[in-house]
Amino acid sequence: MSRGNSRAALAALDSARPVVARLDVGRNPEDLAADIIDAWKSTETALRALVGGSTLSGQALITDLRARQFLSLDQTHAMLAFLAARDRVQQTSYRPSAMDVAAAREGFQKLEIGLVSPADPMIQSSPAAAAPVAEAYTEPRIGRRRWPLLVGIPLLLLLVAAGVWYFLANRETEYERGMAEYRRGNVIAARDYLQRATRDDPDDARPYVVLARIARDQNDIPTARQHLEQAIRLDAGLAAAHREMGQLMLSINNPELARRFLVRASQLDPADRTAQGWLGCSMMRLGRYEEGMRFISRAGQGGWSACVPPPAPAVRR
Repeated sequence: MSRGNSRAALAALDSARPVVARLDVGRNPEDLAADIIDAWKSTETALRALVGGSTLSGQALITDLRARQFLSLDQTHAMLAFLAARDRVQQTSYRPSAMDVAAAREGFQKLEIGLVSPADPMIQSSPAAAAPVAEAYTEPRIGRRRWPLLVGIPLLLLLVAAGVWYFLANRETEYERGMAEYRRGNVIAARDYLQRATRDDPDDARPYVVLARIARDQNDIPTARQHLEQAIRLDAGLAAAHREMGQLMLSINNPELARRFLVRASQLDPADRTAQGWLGCSMMRLGRYEEGMRFISRAGQGGWSACVPPPAPAVRR
């Protein structure tokens, strides 16, 4: 990549920087969708500038740049996620989500960072550093006492075993990395780590619960339900899986089925106030107001508070 091409690409990104800076899921959905579309246009212009101009666009352009090694694998994934967000928000009935905002920001930032400080794959070491140093071999003297060696080998093996145990006990799992990224709002990275976690440990139900939550936030109800069904199959005693399934059922307006899952979640984890709050909400939707209010009052303030009907206006005399 020439410096001229990098400068041209950065210049194209400059026009999108104020747009990306104001991306926020709390803004008006139509304005947010328009900003994501505008941010992608500038980013696509920057991608074309990398090769001195191109007639390609969208996925074909990203694939071409990856084939020419203008984009790293990480940047390619980020660009495809950004493009997918742009495609979703172009639908007039679609409301941009936090995942769309995260994809736009991450795609923009990864391309910008790569342009500002590109990695040089042609790293060469000096001949002196590359040449192996020959060590003289000394034949052990006959009759030399070897008992320190006999003691040292078991000690060395013990130290190696301790080091391996410490590494395995303290290494961060793919699930833990995914949860850390999810808490930071990096939904795309979180989903990648959690999907790897399901492959590393197929019997662990926890990654499926979080993947279901991500899918639900993205309005992908079938995928969310599939993940939760798998989680419950793997661990029927996992309260979080039943709670998430209850919330999913509420989102598709099935309060009776939601109630059953939320009752089970509350039984499995009586301290889960989120399950209790949404259980109260499901009761409200079924017309069981007194029961619903008991659960909602016990849970305290939360998203379920919106299920409480407003007080009747006072009658004027």
